[in-house]
Amino acid sequence: MVDFFPGLKELIDSYREIDSMTAEFKSNTGLNCLPFCKACCSSLRGEIEASVFECLPLSIYLWQIREAEFFLHELDRTGSNHPCRLCNADENLPVSGGCKFYQWRPLVCRLFGFSAVLDKHGQAKIALCRTIRKADPDAEERINRLIFKRMGVPVIPHLAQKASSLNPSLGQKRYPFHLGLKLALEMLGLRIGIMDGRMDEKK
Repeated sequence: MVDFFPGLKELIDSYREIDSMTAEFKSNTGLNCLPFCKACCSSLRGEIEASVFECLPLSIYLWQIREAEFFLHELDRTGSNHPCRLCNADENLPVSGGCKFYQWRPLVCRLFGFSAVLDKHGQAKIALCRTIRKADPDAEERINRLIFKRMGVPVIPHLAQKASSLNPSLGQKRYPFHLGLKLALEMLGLRIGIMDGRMDEKK
């Protein structure tokens, strides 16, 4: 299925690179999610945005495990003021258990809280989540000093531009995450249906 869409293999490879970058950044700063916190999954709701292209790896996986139709139904019932349908509400799960499909989460979820934005002077500044900022009021200033000293940090605009350039037709426009995932699932379902139809014709 990866071959259905130009740039998709490269996107999946870039996700692995981003995970390595954020892991190194966490190690260098001591920054990490608070234990059992899933605030970004349950409270940002319609503010989380992703392109259809970013949602394709997860869509492929959902079709492969035969859960795509279930989630299409769930996403039809999801509004901008709903928490993420992929969030596991079990409060006893560890940090990485917040998302039911953590390995296939989109770009924004990989970068949130462990990356930087650019200020008006083009200087990278850490974009901490509110929960970490509240728990560690000095973290923002401390980490920005390290970034100013040229410590490596994933920069959101750079990585988002790189991802969108891999498939401009599907990667440029951003949607609320639930809508982007729904469109990706529908698009992939249509492709699968077309391919199945062609296979039937050859039999």
